[in-house]
Amino acid sequence: MAETAVASAVGPVAVVVGHAQAAVESALTGLAVTCVVNPEYALGQGTSVATAARWAASGSAAALLVVVCDQPLLRPHHVQHCAATWQVERPQVLIPRVAGTPTNPVIWRRDTWSALAELQGEQGGRVLFQSGRVTPTWHEIAAPELLLDVDDEADYQRVLEYDASSNRCDD
Repeated sequence: MAETAVASAVGPVAVVVGHAQAAVESALTGLAVTCVVNPEYALGQGTSVATAARWAASGSAAALLVVVCDQPLLRPHHVQHCAATWQVERPQVLIPRVAGTPTNPVIWRRDTWSALAELQGEQGGRVLFQSGRVTPTWHEIAAPELLLDVDDEADYQRVLEYDASSNRCDD
């Protein structure tokens, strides 16, 4: 996913690390990425998103594009498409959907980062929509491969089968 993010060329790339930090940092050697340590990673994904938001706030970017690590069929063109779509209207948050199902990458406008930085535990950004603090903008995208993520061996096999049967060209 770090290679995909870098290849998309949409801005500086940070990788939030925690579990197996040394191994992840070693695997990223040579990539144009900044490793940002989340010492609270064991408390859940919300802490990683919060870490990313705090890192982003130290720069001058207008948006934070969040890519998850378990979406192996995400390609640079998906990231670039979402970024270009966000640029048109600059909503608080842009969430791609495939046939009505939300997926990633999600793009957060700078004025949402303080709320993101407060996330804890397993809370993702969805809690900010539910509370009314952030208004999502949904963007339909024809990319069913983005609905495949890998959480276990069965998921991994589904990704391999989809990838082999799709006959697509990677970029």
